[in-house]
Amino acid sequence: MHVTPDRLLFADGEVCAVPNGIHPSKAAEQALGSPAIDLGHHGVEEIHDGVSHAAVLSQPRHGLYASRLARAMEAGRSRDFATAVRAADRLMSDMAEDVEVTVPQHLETKQFRADLAYLTGDFLLATRLWTAIARSWTEHTGLHGRTRIAACNAAACWMELQRVQAVGLAPQLLDMLSSVAAPERTAAVRAAVMRRLGEVFVSVRV
Repeated sequence: MHVTPDRLLFADGEVCAVPNGIHPSKAAEQALGSPAIDLGHHGVEEIHDGVSHAAVLSQPRHGLYASRLARAMEAGRSRDFATAVRAADRLMSDMAEDVEVTVPQHLETKQFRADLAYLTGDFLLATRLWTAIARSWTEHTGLHGRTRIAACNAAACWMELQRVQAVGLAPQLLDMLSSVAAPERTAAVRAAVMRRLGEVFVSVRV
């Protein structure tokens, strides 16, 4: 779940405009049918103390890796993002070389790294990671709730990109959005992406 500075609410594969005078958290409650954490102008899914809701729930169950991820998350909660990023990068590298690590365990750690990329303003990396995560969840579990959330997060991060970066990643993003969920579930998100692309091309011509 994410609210952009221009008041677009992304939630569970859906996107809608937040009316003026309505706080984003209230709009999120209406969209989801349950209370939501105040997102302000930043947040991949539900950001709380520097760690997303998905990351808090995602606890790899592989012994040492779980404790290492917990320490990285603690650094994130303390807003020591440099330490958290280094720890998450080393963890992902080590897990990639360990044949005993399952796909969900690796993806859960990658989700945390994607959150850190967003929180540190690296929207390009965040978009790429969430796009890859959505595809991987689809390959591993099919059309699953986590897939839709990852796809929505990818689109929300893409909305933060500079124009040249946004245009460059748009084909991969749109292709992912079309393949990881039933078309009607991502229609609004794809429409929002196309609207921004139209605005980019208009501004370039002007």
